[in-house]
Amino acid sequence: MLIFNGTALRGGQEYPNCAVLIDRGKIISISFEGVPPGEPLRTIDAGGNYIAPGFIDTHIHGFAGYDFMVEPLDAVERVSRILPQTGVTAFVASISGGAATMLGALNQLSRRPDPVRVKGDGDAPRLRGAMAQLVGVHLEGPFLSPAFAGALGRTSFLSPKDAAAQGFLDHLLVWQRRSLELPVMVTCAPELEGAPGLIQDLTAAGVLVAMGHSGAESSEAAQGRAAGSSHVTHLFNAMKGWHHREPGLAGLCLATAGMSCEIIVDGIHLHPDTVKVIVGAKSLADILLVTDATALAGQPDGTRVTLGGSTPIFRAGDRAVLADGTLAGSTLTMSEALSNLARFTGLSAADAVLLATENPARVLGIDGFKGRLEVGMDADIVILNRDLDVLQTFVKGELAYDVPGSDGR
Repeated sequence: MLIFNGTALRGGQEYPNCAVLIDRGKIISISFEGVPPGEPLRTIDAGGNYIAPGFIDTHIHGFAGYDFMVEPLDAVERVSRILPQTGVTAFVASISGGAATMLGALNQLSRRPDPVRVKGDGDAPRLRGAMAQLVGVHLEGPFLSPAFAGALGRTSFLSPKDAAAQGFLDHLLVWQRRSLELPVMVTCAPELEGAPGLIQDLTAAGVLVAMGHSGAESSEAAQGRAAGSSHVTHLFNAMKGWHHREPGLAGLCLATAGMSCEIIVDGIHLHPDTVKVIVGAKSLADILLVTDATALAGQPDGTRVTLGGSTPIFRAGDRAVLADGTLAGSTLTMSEALSNLARFTGLSAADAVLLATENPARVLGIDGFKGRLEVGMDADIVILNRDLDVLQTFVKGELAYDVPGSDGR
């Protein structure tokens, strides 16, 4: 298959007159001189629009009524069918709750089929056989600060020194060794007693440890960094605020080169000026766009669901909230986050798309085959118009979504 007549977004640059040749799910050639010689069996005219790598969402709890903690395998399959509408071709399923509940969800997800091989069904119009891929699991807990729980159930939190913590860790590390093909991320509050040792042990086992849901002071966050954590979960949200005499985890992250962070760019979790500050303070390579989306994403205003199968949340406009108004994840999509980022900061499309593609792939350690338009990479591709709206999405070279009204080419 050949995708041609588009402007490629690669490495922070725009390359017009691009043609991408795909075979067996991989990019085998990229030309910037129009259509290369030969007769591919199928051609896709990008119509002068952007050709970008598919988006990778590293923090999502569910979508369109499905929650990854409720019948995890079914939820992953259903969400995988829908996410290509938003340009997402790969995602990390975020789970939360009690230790036993999360381990149960992990065990179910380890028995998943390859989502790309599962065919769509009639309840997903305009979606094709290809589906977004599950490329990791994020445990948002249980080693979090009760004072910064956000919408998560603080009664399920553990201290690394709790008797139950060791059993949880033993099961998690066994699961990690058996599922090396599926990256695991754990969010931990570094100020908890025993947290540096926990971070060190998890990192040594190949687990990506992020710091978050934390009231850590700078010195405590620095200890977490020294123990092996170099990533921050939804920067500024569910953490101690930044004070000029005690910048805390947020300040450490902004000041530390090579320390990556998630940002939720919906105009609700972070003020647009805060987004500008983050982008100005850090290297773009260290910032990841995420949605933190819940089952309320893609649902109408007023919809009520449960977060993690237990906590009632509802959609109020563009917010996902508890009954008391506390934010409970988001209703954001990656395509909306990308558009907001460009609008809030003035970043070019080529720079903005890095935060949704190349950067998350690198943090997850899957940048050898995802996240870039390069020869040899998976042909995960999204075609965007100049407003960064999703027109078509391809997963491993298979059409997963085309915008209603197109001819499906």
